Amino acid sequence: MTPIVSVIIPNYNHSNYLPERIESVLNQTYDHFEVILLDDCSPDNSAEILYKYQNHPKVSHIIINTENSGSTFIQWNKGISIAKGQYIWIAESDDFSDKHFLETCMDTFEEDPTLGIVYCNSVIVDSEGEKIKLFYPNQVSNSQRWEKKHSNLGIDEVKNHFLNRNIIPNASSCVFKKKLVTTQDLAIEKYKVCGDWLFWAKLTFKSSICYVPNPYNYFRTHTNNVRTKTKNRGLNILEIFDVQFQLVELLQLNLQERKNLSNQMLHRWAHTHFNVTPFDWSRKKELYSLCKKVYEHITISLVKTFIIVFLRKYNILK
Repeated sequence: MTPIVSVIIPNYNHSNYLPERIESVLNQTYDHFEVILLDDCSPDNSAEILYKYQNHPKVSHIIINTENSGSTFIQWNKGISIAKGQYIWIAESDDFSDKHFLETCMDTFEEDPTLGIVYCNSVIVDSEGEKIKLFYPNQVSNSQRWEKKHSNLGIDEVKNHFLNRNIIPNASSCVFKKKLVTTQDLAIEKYKVCGDWLFWAKLTFKSSICYVPNPYNYFRTHTNNVRTKTKNRGLNILEIFDVQFQLVELLQLNLQERKNLSNQMLHRWAHTHFNVTPFDWSRKKELYSLCKKVYEHITISLVKTFIIVFLRKYNILK
C-alpha cells in the first residue's frame, strides 16, 4: 500500500538524539506513512543506530553517505526525490514530536483541501529535552495572531510575514504537499541556515497555509547544530538578506515597499555589526550589494542608521 505521508529524517552526528526522534515518529497515532532515514557520513555511531531499524515495516529507505554532502538541504532534496507519499514531513534528527502531530496535521488538510502547508507551534527544549519556552508567542511581536488556529492565502502570508522573518523556523513542525515542490524550489543547497525560509516561502506563495497552536513539536536548541553555530558567528545575515531579495523579486514589490524593507535590513545590519560581530570588508560589500538590490538609494540611510545604532548602543542617544 502506497504511504500517504513520507517522513524524512536527515541526520548528521546526532546519535544522542536519534532514538528519541525515530521512536516519536514511529509512535504517531496517524499510521499511513513511510520513514526515510538518511545519514550524512556522521563520525559518531548514528549509522549503527539507524541500521537497527532496517527491518521495521515503516522504514522504506536507509541511506548512509560515504562522504559528507556539506548541506542539510542536499539531504532534504534526496529524501523528497525518493518519497512515495503525497505529503512530506521533514523530521529533523535532533527534534522529537508528540504522538498526535501527524494526525492533527492530516486532519487539518482534510478539513481544507486547498492547503499546501500545515505547521504547529513548537516547544523549544534544551539539549536534555527540558522545556525552555513555547516558540509562539514568545518569539514574535504580534503575539495574539499565534494564540489560535488560522489560515491564510499564500501570497498574503509571504508578503506580510515571510518577507520579514521565517515563520516556520523548524522543519519538524511542518507537513507539506509534495506536488508543490519543483526543481527550482529545491535550489537551496548553497544556504547553510536560511534555505528552509526560502523553501517555505516559495511553497506558501503558490498555495495556502494553516497554523495550528497545539505545541506538538519539540524543537531542540544546542551548541552542536548548524543554525546555532552560524548565528553565533554572525554569518547568517548574508543569507537573510539574500532570501529577502529573492522574496522581493517573487512578490514584485513596489518602490515604497522596497524602501521600507531596505530600512529594516539596514537596522539589522547595524545591530549585528555593533552587537554580534563586525564584518570584514568583503562581507560588507556583499551586504551593501544585497541591500542596494532591494532599494537602490540606500547610501545616506546606511550612514544615518549606523550612527543612530552606535549612539544608542553607548547610551549617547536615548
